[in-house]
Amino acid sequence: MSWEFKPTTDEIERFNIAFYSDVVAPLYSDLFDVNQTGLVIKTAQGKTTIPPVSTAGLYVINYPNSTRNAGAKLLVVRK
Repeated sequence: MSWEFKPTTDEIERFNIAFYSDVVAPLYSDLFDVNQTGLVIKTAQGKTTIPPVSTAGLYVINYPNSTRNAGAKLLVVRK
């Protein structure tokens, strides 16, 4: 599977987290991990992360050799 996200800090672009592998792009390795069961969000962050993106947003899963995909919206609420 390929994992992408559209953070709430930049809803125009899609950013690749992992491209059909279990290896997270080095730029996002502090925020995400991928394992056999799915995507792991290590920390819920706002724009203070490097790169300055929010982990809240739309997550898209692209399946290999298929035109189907799935998505989920993640909302981060702080107390």
